[in-house]
Amino acid sequence: AAALTISKGIWCHRLTRDRFLLGGSLSNGGDVFRWVEKTFRLPEDAEAQIATRAPGAHGLTMLPYLAGERSPYWRPDLRAAITGMTLSTTPLDVLQVALESVSLRFRQIYDLLTEGFGPPAQVVASGGALLSSPVWVQMMADALDRPIVDCLEPEASSKGAAMIAAEQIGLLADLDSVPVAFGETVSPNASHQEFYAQLMQRDRNLFDALYGSPHAPLVNH
Repeated sequence: AAALTISKGIWCHRLTRDRFLLGGSLSNGGDVFRWVEKTFRLPEDAEAQIATRAPGAHGLTMLPYLAGERSPYWRPDLRAAITGMTLSTTPLDVLQVALESVSLRFRQIYDLLTEGFGPPAQVVASGGALLSSPVWVQMMADALDRPIVDCLEPEASSKGAAMIAAEQIGLLADLDSVPVAFGETVSPNASHQEFYAQLMQRDRNLFDALYGSPHAPLVNH
């Protein structure tokens, strides 16, 4: 494409004359999962327990900005927050809301990526933290309201870059000729869609209350 309109909050890299890469970058993904595991005393079967619970069953709302944030706000000054905690809040509740909150970050980016382009033919998930947690993949599918296919390729991004380079120097005639290892497809739970819409609205309300304009940096006094 000679030109395209890019939604505010995401990035675009021109790969070749006729191919571009549109995307978003998160500062808080697997690190949020690891922070909860390190900080709280979780039961050994924590993820199995979460899998049986309804989205938002904890009554919490979390903004997971433990390391600021890149897409879609590009604000390193953002900080994490959890609201709604009571004396009955458990480490399991915190784990669940943390995974849900990161899933909502992906939904934000997904909405920006599909603006003007429509939904993709396929949504593929990669990354060690995500693929090692089936319950998190299910949350992602529910948050996006799209089926997600597991990518089993190690270092998938590096492999993709090498394929593009090989194509450009004539070592590879067709990208589709390179086999890719895919795993199972995880479909969204239709009964969860209303829950995730409510979680997204609570997320936006908390962000607005704490930070106001999404793109205005905080002023330190």
